[in-house]
Amino acid sequence: TLTKQLTEKHQIEVARFLDSHFELCLEGANWFQVTKKGLVAPWCFRRDVMRSFRSVNDWWKSLDPTNNYMVPEEGTLLALFRNGAVGMLPWD
Repeated sequence: TLTKQLTEKHQIEVARFLDSHFELCLEGANWFQVTKKGLVAPWCFRRDVMRSFRSVNDWWKSLDPTNNYMVPEEGTLLALFRNGAVGMLPWD
C-alpha cells in the first residue's frame, strides 16, 4: 500500500502490484505548480489531463459523429500546459 509519508518522500503516486493498484495523489500537485514551478507532471495530473481530453473528445464527436474527429497531438498539448498564457514556444 502507499502511505502519505512514502508518497511525499519519494514522490510516488501510483503503485501496481500483481493483484492490487494503489493511488495517492500528492497535495498541491496541480496545473499551476506544474507550469509555474517547472515540475514534472505527476501521475494524478497526467491522469486528469487524459480524462479532460477524453471528455472534450467525446463531446466534440457527439456533435457530429460522422464529420467531427480529433487528432491527439501531444506536443501541442504539452506546449499549452508548459507555457500557459504565454503561448507556445516556436520549438514545441
